[in-house]
Order: sequence, then structure tokens, then C-alpha cells
Amino acid sequence: MNKALLGLLTCLWSSGALAGQCREIRPFAQAAQQTPLVVQATVVKRAQTRGAPGFIEVRVQRVLKGQAPRTLRVLDPDGLLPAPSASALPVGTTWVLALAPGKDRGTYVFPPCATTILAVLGKQVFGNVYGGWDVILPLNDLKNSLERR
Repeated sequence: MNKALLGLLTCLWSSGALAGQCREIRPFAQAAQQTPLVVQATVVKRAQTRGAPGFIEVRVQRVLKGQAPRTLRVLDPDGLLPAPSASALPVGTTWVLALAPGKDRGTYVFPPCATTILAVLGKQVFGNVYGGWDVILPLNDLKNSLERR
């Protein structure tokens, strides 16, 4: 739980930093509509290498939208567009992620100027789902909401 909160605070902080470069930060529900893949996943590996973007590998627990293999590699942003840093998410934590295909086959990225990460706390998600940071929502309600949109 402490790792999840630390990771969430990191994501919230980085999303706040994005606000200066983005006209607005779209809530998760909007970002999820505009991305082909939304998954609930656990971070199993985290890496940062010199000269290349950092990344995380996640084990997909549940696909909420689209199709996904069992494991995914999510890259850090390339610096051209403001987006959350994937490698800030701690190993062992579980998240709902809205993802777009990366430049290289088999990689994914977080779309810019959007909330693309929700913390999973038990059977609930926490984050900027519809436009406020204090939303706690049952995971099944999020899935139903994504299917209706």
C-alpha cells in the first residue's frame, strides 16, 4: 500500500508539472476513450538506462478495453510531449493504465496531456477519473463506464 501511495503521489506530482505545458489535463475517462488499450496491470520490472527512455514491464491482470498480451512494455515519454513517467511506478504496485501504441512494435506509451494512470486499491480505483482527484470508484464501475462511452 505504501508503494502504491508513493507511486500515486509521484504520478500526481508529474501530472501537475504537465499542466504548465498543456492547456488542460484531460481526465482518465476522456483519455481512455481516445486510447485503444486500457488495462489493469501490476508492475513487474522497472528500468532506466542512459541514452534511452526508461520503461516498465507490467503483467496484465484484466483488459478493460482493447486487446493485450500477458505482459506489456510501457516507455517513458521521449521529452517531445508532456506525459507521465512510466518508470516512476514502483515494482509490485497495481494500476489501471490507458495506453497508446509506441513507436517500436510491442511497446506502449502514455498519451500526452491526460490522466492515464489510476491507482488500484483493493477492488477500487483512485484518481482523476472524471475531472477531480478525489474520485474513488469500484473497478467494475469503471469498466462499465468505459463500455458505455
